[in-house]
Amino acid sequence: MSSVQSGSRLTGIWKQWRICLLVFASLIIMIRLCIADWSLIFSGSMNPTLYEGEIILTNKVAYDFQVPFTPIKIPRSDPQRCDIAVFRSPERDEKLIKRIVAVPGDTVQIRNNLIYINDKPLQYEPLPDNYSKYVPDRHRAYSLFYREISEGCTHRIMVTPGTPPQLSNLEKTIVPVGRYFVLGDNRSFSRDSRMYGFVDRENFIGRTSKVLLSFSGTSILQPRTDRFFNTLY
Repeated sequence: MSSVQSGSRLTGIWKQWRICLLVFASLIIMIRLCIADWSLIFSGSMNPTLYEGEIILTNKVAYDFQVPFTPIKIPRSDPQRCDIAVFRSPERDEKLIKRIVAVPGDTVQIRNNLIYINDKPLQYEPLPDNYSKYVPDRHRAYSLFYREISEGCTHRIMVTPGTPPQLSNLEKTIVPVGRYFVLGDNRSFSRDSRMYGFVDRENFIGRTSKVLLSFSGTSILQPRTDRFFNTLY
């Protein structure tokens, strides 16, 4: 008898609140489709800016507004140098996150891991050896950490000595109209424009500048509380 009453009570609650619940669910879906979304970081290609096990917030209207349930995009602004951008891979059906290093019309070149934009070298300042405690031990012990400085932008990168020549060097090239050159901040362990070339403007999904939550990959759901709601640069 009690189970019947419980079932009737749940049915009554559903009938009373179903419209509100459906509206709420629809709003959440619309927000994730058109305005903002979250993504889980699986790889270390953006160390020491992002770490495996972090959940980031993506601003999906940073570059375009997509009309709900259609492929139509209304451009708002173009991606800029130093943006941490989310985009569809030029190679396969997956989302990637990298830093935009060069925009259409820029000349980009890499010499021994040093980047030149429009024939001007970016500036590099060493960071302390113990800078990043969240980089995996197998990489942290052998990597060098720098602050990379370009016009109007400063962020952190890491490089591992002995990086293959195809990653540490790039012949001077001009970024075509409507395309972008992207790199991971972990310059020695990132698959990016050095391998798959430029990224088309239409492939960009949004921009991220915020970590929502962060959990260690070595311990189940071990929180990195100092990374919660962290602003990215």
